[in-house]
Amino acid sequence: MLISFLESYNYLVILTAITFLHSFVSCDDYFSQLFSGLKLGVKKSVDLCAEEIAAEIKKQLGHSARKDFVLTCCPSPIPNYSALYISTAVAKKLGIPLISLKRRVLGQEKYYDYYYSKDKKERLKLIKETLICPKGKFNGRNIILIDDAYSTGAAMESAEKILRKNGAKIIIQIAYLKLPKKCSATEAEVAQCLFTKYGLDFLVSTASDENNFLTPRFLYTLLQLQPSQLKTILDSVSVSRKSYLIRSIKEYEKAQCEK
Repeated sequence: MLISFLESYNYLVILTAITFLHSFVSCDDYFSQLFSGLKLGVKKSVDLCAEEIAAEIKKQLGHSARKDFVLTCCPSPIPNYSALYISTAVAKKLGIPLISLKRRVLGQEKYYDYYYSKDKKERLKLIKETLICPKGKFNGRNIILIDDAYSTGAAMESAEKILRKNGAKIIIQIAYLKLPKKCSATEAEVAQCLFTKYGLDFLVSTASDENNFLTPRFLYTLLQLQPSQLKTILDSVSVSRKSYLIRSIKEYEKAQCEK
């Protein structure tokens, strides 16, 4: 078992290998819909990922060993992002604390796709300038670092470095989905492929289910639609959900203007 190996080193080991649970093949495969579901805040997608990640952690660490770990995730400058939803669910399933890293919004990062248009070097620079680690929270702790998807590796690499700098002893890294490296804008492209393939149906089903989270990616997507398309979505949901969506869109739009 992994923990037995670590104990022989008195918990002074930093694990740099990343566990990938799945690999994304193309915009036409199963994971395109799952991944877009994560980015939009579809609860079913979040729950599925959280269940698989929790099972992987249980496989790697015995019950008693898990108690010595805290959990964190690769942060986003946008609030209420998918990796945070997943990590919150995983921490609850494992019964261990979740301690969040933070990222400040810097310049054009307030526009959702700005970060995803950058290559690894540019992403590393952006994250270095914005990443915030709460003082004393990770010193001497064993950390499980989670991300929903891994493309260039900039987010994982930056998070691992700042955790180590702030005194983390063991860092176990897990990414649910490994994305291809051929394009730095993979995240945005996957979502766009899905919208092109399924049209408004997927967005309507997401908006209609009151259990779904509303991630900034979902609100951002709604604001890119034609007025007639947005009207189609709003007319397809219940009165209470419609009111909630309109309020959320207005709050999101206002937040973007104020940044």
